[in-house]
Amino acid sequence: MNDTTRPGVLGLIGESPLVPLARVGNGCAARLFAKLEFLHPSGSAKDRSALAMIEAAERSGQLAPGGTIIEASSGNTAIAAAMAGACKGYRVVCVTTDRQSQEKIRILKAFGAEVVVCPAAVRPEDPRSYLSVAWRLAEERADAFYLHQHANPAAVRAHEATARELWEQTGGALTHVFCGVGTGATACGIAAGLRAIDGADGVEVIGVQPAVSELLADSDPAAAHHLEGLGEESVSQLFDPGALAGILRVEDRDALLATRRLARAEGLLCGPSSGAVLAAALRYARERGLDESACCVCVLHDSGERYLSKVFSDEWMRANRFFEPAAARTAAELCGLKRAERDAIGGLITVSPHSLLLEVLELFRHHEVSQLPVLDASGVVGSVKEDRVVHLLVRDPEAKSRPVRDVMDPPFPIVEPTTPVEQISDLLRDSPAVLVDTAAGLDILTKADLVRAIARWAG
Repeated sequence: MNDTTRPGVLGLIGESPLVPLARVGNGCAARLFAKLEFLHPSGSAKDRSALAMIEAAERSGQLAPGGTIIEASSGNTAIAAAMAGACKGYRVVCVTTDRQSQEKIRILKAFGAEVVVCPAAVRPEDPRSYLSVAWRLAEERADAFYLHQHANPAAVRAHEATARELWEQTGGALTHVFCGVGTGATACGIAAGLRAIDGADGVEVIGVQPAVSELLADSDPAAAHHLEGLGEESVSQLFDPGALAGILRVEDRDALLATRRLARAEGLLCGPSSGAVLAAALRYARERGLDESACCVCVLHDSGERYLSKVFSDEWMRANRFFEPAAARTAAELCGLKRAERDAIGGLITVSPHSLLLEVLELFRHHEVSQLPVLDASGVVGSVKEDRVVHLLVRDPEAKSRPVRDVMDPPFPIVEPTTPVEQISDLLRDSPAVLVDTAAGLDILTKADLVRAIARWAG
């Protein structure tokens, strides 16, 4: 909860907004929302836990006025601690790894923190690891308090408020929460908070991890991945896998492409852990067949501004082979290949919710198409498929005078022109068509368009 009695920006921590994901969720029957934790003052969900740990230390006397805060962090907890320390007059020393983006290092220094960078590809017990160095610095400085987010229960308690916010913001309709797991404090705190709410004990909290993670028994903790903040180099004492409904693995490439999609389709500039959460939620909803009764929230952890040199850099993505040759081809190229055909029929064919089924059937016959998008004044509101219309009219010829709105399905997924062909292919596994939002208006791609394009490229 927001606490206006706290000084300055610290009073703004909590009560982050919840917004619907209107476009990246197209093709997903479940209702999909985003909890915008990246809108906290320092840019991440860690504002909650850092402030809670600092205030708990103040109450216990472990942190005295003018003292030094030390934290070992992948970046976000350190940034939150640096911001809070600046507000409260503490010196802050942040120990992090060389896996972190330069933007994070610069933000830490902007808040006045001292930054110590350690190698990421070493075991936690190695004296060079960021955890070992943080312990050593805390022991060497008499006025220091080590936040130690990996074992500080205040970090978990801070996120119980997140659970209450989610329950209230969804009007008690919440069914699933997807949350990245680094230390596990956010996910476990949300799970604990929901268990304490009447009627919320059935909500599933699902953790999201990199495909390479120490929390997964068959992973190498020193293996590199690019999802900063997820898959901590050591298993946190706070993490209770039994509190979660499950943990989903996400490959770097899927997470990074989903991160870019959030920015371009929803206007949400988030970090790669948020992309991992979205990718996991969409996959889970598809595989479990979640319908409109499901209310799924993706916790978007941190701001994308601290990853501009990585996930939002085409050069970095290409250098790290996240733009594979096949994925370098885009929706725009597919649309270009069928442009002559599209121009010959006068552009995209659409129907309105008020169009009669007999009229729609004639459009299917005349244009030799099997599906059409349904649009009204507000935009795309649904889709209509030939097989469903034919099935209905065979059994009830009088249904020819019924409006499309009576039989329409959810809208086709909508993508940007820059969407990789590989992602288009994934969407077409579950949808007969994909809409492309171009500068000239909407275009449509089908499996037949993809087949023709692949045959052309292969030849």
